Amino acid sequence: MALNSLSNRLEELGRYKEAVIVSEETVSVRRRQAKRNPTAYQPGLASALNNLANHFANLGRHKEGLATIQEAIRACRRAAAANPPAHDPLLALSLNNLSAYLMALGRHEEALAPVEEAIRIRRRLTATNPAAHHDDLQNSLTLLSHLQVPSSSAPYQPNETSLPNAARDAQLPRVGRNDPCPCGSGKKYKRCHGG
Repeated sequence: MALNSLSNRLEELGRYKEAVIVSEETVSVRRRQAKRNPTAYQPGLASALNNLANHFANLGRHKEGLATIQEAIRACRRAAAANPPAHDPLLALSLNNLSAYLMALGRHEEALAPVEEAIRIRRRLTATNPAAHHDDLQNSLTLLSHLQVPSSSAPYQPNETSLPNAARDAQLPRVGRNDPCPCGSGKKYKRCHGG
């Protein structure tokens, strides 16, 4: 949808307030479409909600972003119930975003369940198509490692969007090849999930 693209371009230009306004309009359109034809438009609604939540995060409006990402998850679950292979990646993305929001709000215990569900989905997806899903699994494992070992530095900021993997990867902290794998196996990352 052109409005979604516009909101992302505005974000790239640092025009966050305008990005929210355009993104809210996108969500409004998608809600009307999903009401008329849920099967066809639930995934688009979920994507638009994910983007809006990320735009809220850029403005530090985490509580609004949290409510928005929770709505996105409900839309994703409805879409995934009808066609899991097509919509599980978006559900995992939304769960990962929810976990990041909860973490940004200091609600670490609540953040564990959604990221763990995202990891289960992404492990299943990676098993069937490693090239398409390995990086997303790594992103979820990295988030889990931040939850398990909270640092005293700045809080983790939700930054996963519906942009292509390369754009997300550039924003997320990386696990070094010789670091312990965030999955908790005790192995070096390069011998476990980084292999």
